Amino acid sequence: MEFAAVFWQFFYQFFWIIVMIAAGVIEILTVSLVSIWFVAGGAVAFVLSLLGVPPFWQWIAFALVSLLVLFLFRGKIAERLRKNHVPTNVDVMIGKTVVLKETVDEEKETGRFVIGDQEWMARAEDPQMIIEAGSLVEIVRIEGVKAIVRPAAE
Repeated sequence: MEFAAVFWQFFYQFFWIIVMIAAGVIEILTVSLVSIWFVAGGAVAFVLSLLGVPPFWQWIAFALVSLLVLFLFRGKIAERLRKNHVPTNVDVMIGKTVVLKETVDEEKETGRFVIGDQEWMARAEDPQMIIEAGSLVEIVRIEGVKAIVRPAAE
């Protein structure tokens, strides 16, 4: 084998190793599933470079494998990451039943309740509804610093 051919073969072997490492490091730093696909493509291209396959076909394999892995696994991996969502203190409040400390009236912009040791502003799920102080309400969702509530099922 002539020197130039050996040089380019080693060059591409190191190149694909660098591509895999860089893509892996970027993925670790971002944790957004943006570059993990290139690790797989780089691995296949690296094996092809070890086998002496011309660079053109290494690039084709890199692109095809990266795209294939992206389309096959992105949805499944993203879904698994979403399942590991850790609820915040606010998420835990949704669905809880509390007693209103102040009447909920959208027009007067009133309505408060206490949960734990925190006082929250309350707004009715139906803006036309007025819910009297002392009533039991269910927290439906949180919008900013306001809890959206509805009368609790008795």
